[in-house]
Amino acid sequence: GTPEWAAISPQRYAGGGNRKHMVAPDNEKYREIVEHAVAKFADRVEDWELWNESNIRHFWVGTPQEFADFCKMAIPIIRKGDPTARIIIGGMAGTTVSAVDPFAVAMVENEITKQADLFAFHCYAPAGLWDVGYGLIEGHLFSLGCGMEIYANEQGFGWREGEKWLRQGEFSPDIQARLYDIGMGRLMANGVAKVTDFNAGGDDNTLGIIDENGQPRPAYAIFADYLNLTGRGARRLDVSLTAPDGGPLRGVYVAASTHDDGAVTLIANPADVPALHPAKDTANRTPDAAVPVRIRLPLSRAAEYTVSADEGGKSRPAEIKVHRQGNAAWAEVALALTGRTVVRLAPK
Repeated sequence: GTPEWAAISPQRYAGGGNRKHMVAPDNEKYREIVEHAVAKFADRVEDWELWNESNIRHFWVGTPQEFADFCKMAIPIIRKGDPTARIIIGGMAGTTVSAVDPFAVAMVENEITKQADLFAFHCYAPAGLWDVGYGLIEGHLFSLGCGMEIYANEQGFGWREGEKWLRQGEFSPDIQARLYDIGMGRLMANGVAKVTDFNAGGDDNTLGIIDENGQPRPAYAIFADYLNLTGRGARRLDVSLTAPDGGPLRGVYVAASTHDDGAVTLIANPADVPALHPAKDTANRTPDAAVPVRIRLPLSRAAEYTVSADEGGKSRPAEIKVHRQGNAAWAEVALALTGRTVVRLAPK
């Protein structure tokens, strides 16, 4: 935020109403704050994020150009004082993003996207549609000639009432988990590599997925499953998901990573299949409902592979067939989904 002495002008600060601490700063004065923070915390900080949700007035009472000027001031100071740190363009609020966002335009036109390392975005959206806002901002940046990596560093759902802007309607730990399952499924299927939950909790926070006693709420299991995509030099992997006959599927999402040891991790998630997720309660679930799927993926080495599948701690049957042509190798994995499933391919 902006202290009164560092505001762009006394008049602007006074006119900021109850958000005056978010008024754009006088950059010559504010640089003192940035220099002090970098000098004090450089040995403990890996990432520096420039502001928060500057594209909404709640957090930035200023223009897109004023925010670009703030970034121009801050980035060289951080680079000089903490050369190895990553610099993140402050997370834009997804609740108001449109196909054309003046703050995104300002970041590109002022070449902030060439100076920073990541473009942060907050994917909040009703009904689990985290991928919609993400897709809009990604497409908008592409249209501006910018392919900067987007860091989805804030999104979540509430387990109780308390945040009207969530536009969630109903609240309970199970509803939070249900929406979280859809949101993560859709977002991660878009190839996102960097995601942060808001928030882990450990308290009574409306969006917390861990309670005040340190116990996980149901939504935590979803985040924990997707953590399997990380580790061992993980890199996101593009895969093909179809029905066994090659036809399209509805409501099923897959995300994948390959690891340095040649292993592959898949998260296959039928989060939007109505037969598996009745609107009101599990008693309405279609008996013996399952979604057969076929997943095709490239392999980093032409070896034999084993496959295992786990749904909520229970082993599920899965089959694998490895194909080779010259130096190329790829696999077909077949299984029937009844819920979010972690699939692991390991070279023998």
